[in-house]
Amino acid sequence: FSLFAQNSDTSCDILFKINKLLQKEHFSPKPVNDSLSAYLFDKLFDELDASRNIFLKSQVDTLSKKYRLNLDNLIFKKDCFFITDIKSEYKKSLLRNKTILEKLSRETIDFNIKDTIRFKQRDFYFYLKENDVEKALNKKIRFEVLNDISEKSKNIDSLKLNFNSMSHASKKSIIDNELCKINVLLSDSKSFEDNLFNIFCGYFDPHTNYFSNDTKSSFVSTLSKEKLSLGLDVSLNNKNEIIVDEIDPNGPAFRTGKIKKGDQIIAVSNQKETLEVSCSSLESIATLMSSE
Repeated sequence: FSLFAQNSDTSCDILFKINKLLQKEHFSPKPVNDSLSAYLFDKLFDELDASRNIFLKSQVDTLSKKYRLNLDNLIFKKDCFFITDIKSEYKKSLLRNKTILEKLSRETIDFNIKDTIRFKQRDFYFYLKENDVEKALNKKIRFEVLNDISEKSKNIDSLKLNFNSMSHASKKSIIDNELCKINVLLSDSKSFEDNLFNIFCGYFDPHTNYFSNDTKSSFVSTLSKEKLSLGLDVSLNNKNEIIVDEIDPNGPAFRTGKIKKGDQIIAVSNQKETLEVSCSSLESIATLMSSE
């Protein structure tokens, strides 16, 4: 608890200093009031759980009553226990989903069930009840397996013939990737606060950002003439895969003759550590790619 308190105090101090700087230097600073509080709370939960399959409705309702219109007051008082509280609920939810996904990985999924899935047109409120989490994750995995298989071939007869083996391999890959993402989120101690600071800055305008020391170092290195580079640009596709966008004709990647535009990056290694790209944060991948 003392460690949480220390982290909370440090985070509050940073938020307090960010606000002081913005109020002094911003062209048109906004007041820190209930509007900021609601924006900060809503945006944070949108980013933590965009698909609404992590937090329960009851968790968000409870936290909303305590903090949604009170964050501005707490920040001014330098009382940021709300960070510890929200992180604790987030961790609890991730661990719950991890247990369910591990259970689903051991079970046979029935693909003969008729079901419905809705794609969101706009943000919607949290709806999950505790008894519905397994059902929601089961449906999510079923859809992603079917979607994955449908993209492998246009030959329906071939897909039907090989469905059992293909669905087994696809299910394992998808669940392993989901579990890997959860493990990364559980082990990443800094991204929650950095995300919070960025949202706070974004309230004032979309071009105001918070740079952590790591982000700053990475940014400064991109401006250096002596920067080490692999000579390629990457982007995320709609499956969250990291794809090679462009290759520098004078760069190391081009000279190997092995990397082409459109290739997917699976892992990055600097001979000391290896990151499985599919479930790592972009920041950790960028840091490793720009390391010596």
